[in-house]
Amino acid sequence: MQARDKVGAKQGTEALAYTDSEKTVALKKILSVTIIANSVLLVFAAGLFGLSRYHRRLLAKEAAQSREDLALRDSQLAKLTSALSGQARFNIAALNTNSRLLPEKYGGFLPRQGHEYAEQIRKQRQKWNGFGWI
Repeated sequence: MQARDKVGAKQGTEALAYTDSEKTVALKKILSVTIIANSVLLVFAAGLFGLSRYHRRLLAKEAAQSREDLALRDSQLAKLTSALSGQARFNIAALNTNSRLLPEKYGGFLPRQGHEYAEQIRKQRQKWNGFGWI
């Protein structure tokens, strides 16, 4: 029986040694697969990072261009507003002068409807004065 136990123990030791060898091979394969997978993920993450940097630069360039366009349009609008407001002020001033002089100089010659029109112009002028347009 002791011989059997010795043979069985020897076979068990060989089986354990064989199993350890298989485990080592399996662990090496798992390690290599893990390294490859992590490398692929690292390359993928680096690609995404590069793509996001490119996209951010592109957006910054577009934003700068939009700011330049907006500044140009703002300048053009300011020039137009200035020109129109100057012309409008001139026209309003002329209208004020004429509406004041009309009844003074030609009040005796104006028909009743002419006096009504002059009064409407005077009221509108007072309204504009209240808004600060004149």
